[in-house]
Amino acid sequence: MAPTFGPGHKRRQSGTITNLPDELLCQILTHFDFITKLQGHEVCHQWNEVLNDPCRVDLWGETRGIKMKSTLLKDERRRLILQSTDWLARRAAGISHVSFEIDDSAPQNSEARFFMEMQLPYLLGQLYHHGRQINIALSTDTEMMTRPLMQDRMLLSCLGQNLVRLTLTEYSEDPMLSTVDIDCLSGMSKLQDLWITSKVPGKVWSTQGLLSSLYCLESFTFLGDGILQGPLLPALAVLPNLKVLRTSKIPGGQVESCSTHFTALTSFEVVDFDDTGGPNSHIAFGQPLSSLCKLALTACHMTSMPVSLRLVSSLTRVKFENCSFTLDDWLNQALEGATQVESLTLRNSCSDSIPNSVFQMVGLQKLKLPFSFLTDLPTEIVQLSNLTRLDLSDNDLSCVPQALEQMTHLRTIDLAACAESFQLTRPLTFLTAFHNLDYISIGSFVQSWNSLSMFYIGQLNAALVEAFKHRVPTERPYCESDH
Repeated sequence: MAPTFGPGHKRRQSGTITNLPDELLCQILTHFDFITKLQGHEVCHQWNEVLNDPCRVDLWGETRGIKMKSTLLKDERRRLILQSTDWLARRAAGISHVSFEIDDSAPQNSEARFFMEMQLPYLLGQLYHHGRQINIALSTDTEMMTRPLMQDRMLLSCLGQNLVRLTLTEYSEDPMLSTVDIDCLSGMSKLQDLWITSKVPGKVWSTQGLLSSLYCLESFTFLGDGILQGPLLPALAVLPNLKVLRTSKIPGGQVESCSTHFTALTSFEVVDFDDTGGPNSHIAFGQPLSSLCKLALTACHMTSMPVSLRLVSSLTRVKFENCSFTLDDWLNQALEGATQVESLTLRNSCSDSIPNSVFQMVGLQKLKLPFSFLTDLPTEIVQLSNLTRLDLSDNDLSCVPQALEQMTHLRTIDLAACAESFQLTRPLTFLTAFHNLDYISIGSFVQSWNSLSMFYIGQLNAALVEAFKHRVPTERPYCESDH
């Protein structure tokens, strides 16, 4: 029998997706992508009203990840793309940022090419007419970027007024495109972030220095198998806002000493650089980089550490991976004066010993020394009283270093994948005094553990559980020992 209610009772309306409170609906809609929100206008009157409310800037202010695929353009997607560009143009005043992701190597009749060759220019035309601007981030293939947009001065100017981030990926092996002129981007007056990935070995990316006109540029990245040619460093040196410089196969270049050069640079990363290729194959900034906080060199071979990268007291993060120098003391030379470093990674860049300059880094919190051919840990390491993470994995250690016993401030210890002869020769219960310990990894060759080592591992696990029983199980130290 159906329930009965008194005459004064008012039936409560059951909650559905079409009658949620506006605030709750708004929170749900923030998790939808742009196209889904665009389709949401057609769900019901309430959704349309909320999505059109100019006060709800959190719904549309950051419009990210509008993806145009390389699949064939279908009528439904064509309608949505047309609708989206009209919508963006009408509401440009309330949108702070919009990003487009364009699939690489799209065929002629794909939605990605339809957007790049027709709808993006259409959007730029509307913005130009109304005197509006949108911060646009664009991720696309080089060929699709250069052909439709870079050949017309008006289009280039309109794009330059709106584009703040550009990610270019080069896949084409077309001999007609054997050289890409980076200077064609010099008209991007608002560009803040330029990221280039060259997937074609030997593809030449040339510059004659016109990138010096990108006054708003904050980050420049060039990675991959391509080759940079031209005076890149002198062109970038004068940019007042450049903070991040990340590049592989950087062309050698010397920047004259000037107090206004690279004054804002906080991060410098180089991959696959060799300064033995001739007189122009070197890096010289002209003066120490006083604002540099992060320095990363990967697969670099240098005759000496550039003077401008030494004595940088502002460094907080340093990483050398698979590097080699002709000087035996290159690491001490490189780290000289870097007393404020908080994170140091030396991966396959040590010659079986830790540079003495490391022990002077009193503020060091993370020290990673994998593949460094270490057979022991020097006692000087106990001077690093602020160290919380120590990575000694993939070294030639045959037992747990004695110096570890005094480093009770450590939170993470990694001794994985050491020498096959690695064994536990004494109890490790001293680790119970490491009151902040979160994780420890010991050994990796299960077949090499002897019976005494297994005894010490069992003793350690029991001791850690007892010593940290006041912690909830998920916050107790985790011991990974391949037992």
